[in-house]
Parts: sequence; structure tokens; C-alpha cells
Amino acid sequence: MIYITEKNFERQLALLQLVSQLSGATDLVAWLYPGLNLTSFVGLEVTSDSDGLLPVTTYEDDSEKVSNTMPTQFTSSLAERLVQGGSEIFRCCDSLAIYRKDEKDWYACTIYHEGMCLVSDNILLSHLIAQGFNATEEAPTWR
Repeated sequence: MIYITEKNFERQLALLQLVSQLSGATDLVAWLYPGLNLTSFVGLEVTSDSDGLLPVTTYEDDSEKVSNTMPTQFTSSLAERLVQGGSEIFRCCDSLAIYRKDEKDWYACTIYHEGMCLVSDNILLSHLIAQGFNATEEAPTWR
């Protein structure tokens, strides 16, 4: 696992875009906070059926189902739409994750409110460092 400390949301999205290009993980899913009853989120269709996709965050109290957006091709225009979604992102979104087609576990994610990005494949470490990201294989100490 690669851990990237990054507080800036636009840089977090740039990291996801880079990882998407390098890995072929092109499907983006936004995981929303439990208890929200949204039908769309920054223009993306919301569902309560994860279709087996593994979320980034699990909650101890699963009495309220977590919803997510349908997997959507992660493009630069989608990244721009997410940036423009500003307050809606921060109010509703737990994490953003990218998945490879036909795989259920996320390949990389960003947890904005923690200022943390995760990449599951250590092989990308040198690429991320070369692009100026504060990336390491050592887990940070959590608050």
C-alpha cells in the first residue's frame, strides 16, 4: 500500500488521474456518507446497490446503508466537475475510489477529509514521487 498525504482536493484528483492513466483503473465511484438519500451527486447517478464493489470506509453501525455513484469513466471533464462540486463533495462524500474493470476492490482512493490518498499497488511509488507527491509505503500515525 502507498500512502500519500495531500490536503488539496485538486491535487488529490490529479493523483487519481495519474494513477488511472498508469494502471488502467478507469472507473470512478464516489462513496457517500451513510444516511444520505440522494438520487444524484455532482451529476452522477447514485445507487444503494454497490454491485459487490468494496468501499473505502466501513462503518461499525451498518443500520444505514451506504450509497455510492454508479461506476463512471474517470475523465478530465469528470475531475473538473468534481472540483466544481466543492461544497457538495465536502458535505456528502466520504471517499472517491477508482476501480479496474471487472474488479471489486478499489485500486486507489482519496479520503478528502483525512487529507489522505491510498494506492494499492506499490509498483507506482517511484512514479508518484517523481510527480511531486508525498508518497511512502509507511502508514502514517493516525490521530
